Amino acid sequence: MVLRRGICFHVQLASEGLSTNHLQDLAGGPRDPEESNAHRLQRIRKKFQRVVRRELDSRSRVDPVARMRHKLGRYALSGLPGITAPRCVRSLQILETAVSPRVAAAVLRTLWNGWTTSHRFQGSETCVLRCSEWAQDKLEHYAVCPCIRKFGRTFLNLQRGPANCQLGQFIALGLNDAKVADEELVRRAIWVYSAYRAVMEVSHNGYGSQEEVQDMLKQFAREAVRGHSTSTAILDGCFVNWNSHSITAFEASLDEWQEDI
Repeated sequence: MVLRRGICFHVQLASEGLSTNHLQDLAGGPRDPEESNAHRLQRIRKKFQRVVRRELDSRSRVDPVARMRHKLGRYALSGLPGITAPRCVRSLQILETAVSPRVAAAVLRTLWNGWTTSHRFQGSETCVLRCSEWAQDKLEHYAVCPCIRKFGRTFLNLQRGPANCQLGQFIALGLNDAKVADEELVRRAIWVYSAYRAVMEVSHNGYGSQEEVQDMLKQFAREAVRGHSTSTAILDGCFVNWNSHSITAFEASLDEWQEDI
């Protein structure tokens, strides 16, 4: 068994253009004529694993754009994949400083289909938010779920897009159809984070009413920006124009619920 593992290790190194002799030289450092072989061997053993890891990492870099394009392929979004993928990678770089890490992580989890829905595990449960008895518990549904879209429109001032663009507006933050301004990108990221947290919370603990779902989404939006000044300022500046009246995000009414059903 040990011999077999040793052979596999040498084969892997050879496939990456590396040899054990070269790695030992790197780990041992410059040779000192006065240094004993035992002392040099001790230094090699101490640094060998670190050197191997460093050299392998330098030879096996992943192309983030190609990886993003592969992950987005399952959604069949509108727009050109060769343009959407670089935009999504760039958006993650922007969100790295524009939002808190938990929000950026939720966006990446959404892009890469990381929600723990029943559909992802070959189940057939219905929407946990109970928007409809026919809606499935799957990420593609939550991207167009009336509960989640109502929250985005009334609390975050996100405009309702055409029906064929709604999936991409949520999954890819709308970057599949056009460039998105940084402030709009932050609001959409908060939207995705809030939806993700609400769906996971309801999946585990349930809820009582649609009003509670909206309150939960709002609470998670506030949690999304807590301790982060930039995204807090953007959330505080959200407003909607509803029936020609200016309504702040924190005062958004629930009266339009039936419109989205």
